[in-house]
Amino acid sequence: MTTLFVRSSKCYCLVLSAILFLVSSSSKLLAQDGCPDRTFPVMKQKKVTVTIPGTDAIKGYLEALPTTYASQPSKRFPLMIFFHGINEGGDGSKEKLCLLVNQWWWAPPSLVELGKFPQATPDVKGQPTQFILISAQLAYFGDPSAAINPLINYLQTKYRIDPSRIYLTGLSAGANYIMTYAGANATNAKRIAAIAPVSPCMYLNDQQAKVIAASNLGFFTVQCGTDGACDGSTASKNEKLINAQRPTNKAVSITLPVPGWNCNSFTHDSWGTAYDTTFKTNVNGRSVNMYEYLLTNNRSGALPVVLKNFTANLNNGKVQLRWTTATELNNQQFIIERAGADQRFSKLAIIAANGNSSTEKLYEYTDENPLDNISYYRLVQVDFDGNQQQFEAKRIVNAKAGQSQVTVSSNPFTTELSVYVTVPETQQVTLSIVDMSGKQWARITDRVGAGTSEVSLPVSGLSRGVYLLKVSGSSISRTLKIVRN
Repeated sequence: MTTLFVRSSKCYCLVLSAILFLVSSSSKLLAQDGCPDRTFPVMKQKKVTVTIPGTDAIKGYLEALPTTYASQPSKRFPLMIFFHGINEGGDGSKEKLCLLVNQWWWAPPSLVELGKFPQATPDVKGQPTQFILISAQLAYFGDPSAAINPLINYLQTKYRIDPSRIYLTGLSAGANYIMTYAGANATNAKRIAAIAPVSPCMYLNDQQAKVIAASNLGFFTVQCGTDGACDGSTASKNEKLINAQRPTNKAVSITLPVPGWNCNSFTHDSWGTAYDTTFKTNVNGRSVNMYEYLLTNNRSGALPVVLKNFTANLNNGKVQLRWTTATELNNQQFIIERAGADQRFSKLAIIAANGNSSTEKLYEYTDENPLDNISYYRLVQVDFDGNQQQFEAKRIVNAKAGQSQVTVSSNPFTTELSVYVTVPETQQVTLSIVDMSGKQWARITDRVGAGTSEVSLPVSGLSRGVYLLKVSGSSISRTLKIVRN
């Protein structure tokens, strides 16, 4: 036994200050590395504060990697991204990230800390599979596409992710968030393999349901029928709306209580059940939990190349193409295709790719002899297995300097007509569409600047047939024959 003798009040104060300093320092370290106020003084997950290119909505997340991640350096793993409810948002700091975990809050990030997150989920072939779990913290609930797409881009550059198995899940406001993302457009819906909205409060609209159904996106949703925060039939109504489109991949909904599983005392909390590995339901003759259901879905045709940007610019009579990939896997080459106003594309060049890369790669190509007037440039990515992916085409107008001219985007046209007017100086220009008998069907007057300007004309009221497009201004007078298909 050691006895500490303090011989003076001054010495006593020094010792006490030292003790308080050590206690304070220990508390700060725990706050950084753990969440003691949430009963997790030492964290299993890594707190990541980050700047993600393209968004300020997500500034931090919790990272949980598979136990075999380091020992299998060539393997790619399925990715699960979790989105929290309305009260757990924050700036992504190490302190605020603690809002994502609670001893009583049985959602994926808490389950990791409690040792209850699955580490060996069988896939459709019965093979044990581990997820990369990223629990994102939102600084605000804005446009999901503007946050989730940059997040996925970033994660694919940082982790070894299987691009065919990317899953989104979320509870309450987070459930609404991922449904809005998936239903926004087919590009979003096809980028992921399945979503699992838990305790949703948002009704899908017809268009969102059509996008999800047409994309054959996996959809697994759970809710308590007596949900005290939202309509308890929200989940089942969303399932019915999707399945009314007759998708190949039918949506699945579970409304609690079901045999063996009651609603929780806080009825909005169905996540305590949904994320439990022992909670199962029958899907296509197979009893599965939520994690097993997710793994039954994959985008087998998903190409593992993330295109960060693609630009086309006309400089000194040449078209310069530049594009950047965020990540590449099994990427053999890019084919550059070009088309005139008729949008009939043909191969222009082949650019060798990097094969595999987890960092940004820049590509460039210059078309020394571009087409006159309107032309289109398109990238086609080809992997070593022969699979191809087309990216959105870029439009260029190559007008002769100092001359006045008129070009239409496509002729014949269908639902829209864009007219490119090139003039040497700023002026007011009038555009009109008349039929062959001289009857006017559309007219617009616009002030255009020197160079080439795009003017859109209303054509929804035009029936199929041949028309004349008339363009007049102080330095231009042109008449073109156009055809509505």
